[in-house]
Amino acid sequence: MLASVDAALIELGTTLTASNQSAYEAVTAAVSARLSPGDRLRAARAGEHLSLDDALEQARLLIAPPSAPPSSTLTQREAEVARLLARGLTNRQVADVLVITEKTAKNHAQRVLDKLGLSSRAQLAAHAHELGLRD
Repeated sequence: MLASVDAALIELGTTLTASNQSAYEAVTAAVSARLSPGDRLRAARAGEHLSLDDALEQARLLIAPPSAPPSSTLTQREAEVARLLARGLTNRQVADVLVITEKTAKNHAQRVLDKLGLSSRAQLAAHAHELGLRD
């Protein structure tokens, strides 16, 4: 995937921004530490031919929750909260919609993430359809 990023940057005639450079170097170092030189070379050659869309899809699969339990493990109220969070609502907005306090909405939101094995609202939104939270 990193090689596809390098190839795309060359094709676009641009470079990483300073703010992204350190993150890129950290990821590159982590990958280098885990792969033998031969495996790194093979991965780089394969990555050069990946489209950015394919590379992004592979990245999404890598960061997907290992096996998020189905949303059926949520209470009815938690499922309501999960649907609202998946739409991008804040705790305050969830509270207003469900006529509960913001603190209660925050507590529900954290329980939803915990039960689904997710670490962020962004992951919840990204996996909402798979979790049965969207049509």
